[in-house]
Amino acid sequence: MAPEQHLGKPLDPRADQFSFCVALYEALYGHPPFVGTTHAQIVASVVAGELAPVPSDTKVPRAIRDAIVRGLSTDRAKRYPSMHELIVELSSAGEVTPSRTRWIAIVAVVVVGLLAGGVVLYRHSIEERELLTEESRASKAKQQQLEDLRDQALGEQRRRLDEERARNTAEKAKLADEAKALRERAAALDREILALKLKLEPGRRLEQPTTGPKPVYGSGSAKPVVGSLKVAQAHFDAAQKAYLDRQYDTAISEFEAAYAARAFPQFLYNIAAAYQMKAKQTLAQDDFRQAIAFYRRYLVEAPPDEKPKIEKVIAVLESVVNAP
Repeated sequence: MAPEQHLGKPLDPRADQFSFCVALYEALYGHPPFVGTTHAQIVASVVAGELAPVPSDTKVPRAIRDAIVRGLSTDRAKRYPSMHELIVELSSAGEVTPSRTRWIAIVAVVVVGLLAGGVVLYRHSIEERELLTEESRASKAKQQQLEDLRDQALGEQRRRLDEERARNTAEKAKLADEAKALRERAAALDREILALKLKLEPGRRLEQPTTGPKPVYGSGSAKPVVGSLKVAQAHFDAAQKAYLDRQYDTAISEFEAAYAARAFPQFLYNIAAAYQMKAKQTLAQDDFRQAIAFYRRYLVEAPPDEKPKIEKVIAVLESVVNAP
């Protein structure tokens, strides 16, 4: 093979000229122009252009040798432009002598044989290159197809991941909204329960009860203390706020002040409820006992329909106090 073929460069007819001269050289000199003990050494000699020495006893004319050596040039630009010019050079090399005529005849016979084989080899070389080119195209097409399939698969995977992220984001937002709504609902329920415990809805003004014990006036007094209802209302509002803020000591103090200003029975219930909530925090026996005591005081004046409920609460608190 020509040097450019070993080096993977594009080929043209001058590569076949090189191969032709290799065969002609071996036919005339009895050994190949490039030698080596291994295939790698032979290839290195071809690429380097290191020709084997010509036998000292050769009778091949110098002009013929020079024409062959030119065809074996490593640089294909230094070879003959075409096989036709090489054949013409081989046919006209040297002076016309009987010896030259004989060598021309020998060369002609070799050339004809080589050309006959060369046509087949050149055609085979072209067909082989075309086959390799076609295989290369098919390989590239297959590679492109695989790359397209890979890109398609990666795109589909990215699309699914994006959809999954979007779903997760939407679900998280929905859960957050639901949790917020539940918290708001729980807070509303807490406020409703608290209002029931306080026996008065938030913002409701205190009024003189129509039942229950009458206020006790001092000797010689014909009227209650002026402003006592407003004072009770102020303490009640402060107690209610403290209760909502879980400041039970303050709530107890304000409820007691409200009861002192106006002895409404519901204030006793409020004081008991505040002690009960404080006891849940402190687990102190005294707080439980205070809650029981104020529930019992309220039980005396409670409406009949509330008494069973209050009795149950007292029973539960006493079971806690009396527990070992």
